[in-house]
Amino acid sequence: MKHQIEPFDVQCKGVIVGLFRCTRCHRRFDTPPLTMDCPGVPILSWQPWPEGLYTIQQLAEKGYKPGDKVVGVLPLRQGRWCKMYHLEDAIPKKVLSDEQRDGLARAQKTRLENRTCRQCGSVRSHKSELNTLGLCERCVRKAAVAQMVEEWLERDFVVLDCETTGLDAQAEIVQLGVIDSHGQILIDTFIKPTQPIDETGIAYQINRIGNAQVADAPTFPQLYPHLRDVLHGRLVIAYNVAFDRTMLRQNQALHHLPEAVEPEWQCAMLLTARWFGDWSNRHKSYRWQPLELACQHFKISVDSPQHSALGDCLRTLGVLHALRH
Repeated sequence: MKHQIEPFDVQCKGVIVGLFRCTRCHRRFDTPPLTMDCPGVPILSWQPWPEGLYTIQQLAEKGYKPGDKVVGVLPLRQGRWCKMYHLEDAIPKKVLSDEQRDGLARAQKTRLENRTCRQCGSVRSHKSELNTLGLCERCVRKAAVAQMVEEWLERDFVVLDCETTGLDAQAEIVQLGVIDSHGQILIDTFIKPTQPIDETGIAYQINRIGNAQVADAPTFPQLYPHLRDVLHGRLVIAYNVAFDRTMLRQNQALHHLPEAVEPEWQCAMLLTARWFGDWSNRHKSYRWQPLELACQHFKISVDSPQHSALGDCLRTLGVLHALRH
């Protein structure tokens, strides 16, 4: 609304000063304003509080609703106004009958049910956050993970894990574990590398596999035919497939072994990350969860030590069964 301006004079230290003021909101200006931000009623001050005037919320607490006449406004942030009303101009609210109260309660209950996930019971801010079956995004995501795991478990699969001398292109496998779908051990052995293990390196600090354990162990070429037979025609599941598959190919190339038929691989870590649902905007994917954290969450206990090939195979199998449910 445009200000309705009139000139007026004030005396300041004996000097007559010409000013302008709005007859609607009573604001004063040095020069005629060009803005159209007049609220149309007097602008009041928060201190002291305008006596006898009430906000809409204060009227509602007294059982009234505001009338048509706004007698003033209080300034808020971002150019907004808080409207003020006289109590005598307010209109008493109607007293609801028992039938009306019951209808209102039923409507509120229905609105709440429409925003509640039928699977986990969480209440969303809007019903559009649920799909057509009434499920939230988290339950839909977990159901998709469970279905994927179910498809894996119905197949002939093995779980594989390996421990290495490092993470670089020269790293060698020093322990290998493979179990079947029932947790039966197919391979559980140390592997003697071509070079001595650096027992001051990071890998040794993690898996604690040193030269003493691998001194009498078979070499990778000696184990390779049996490994090839175990993996042939089966789905291979690992917790971080990218690492285990790379290490197997790397050791195969190191010893110039003949290429075997590449098995189908699936990554339990990526599926677990999707189940947890911790999205990373930086990587545009779900954050990876350590196997130890997943086991703690699902209360999975395995006798074999952490970062042992067999132990991590058994933990991975336990996580798969937990994701299915």
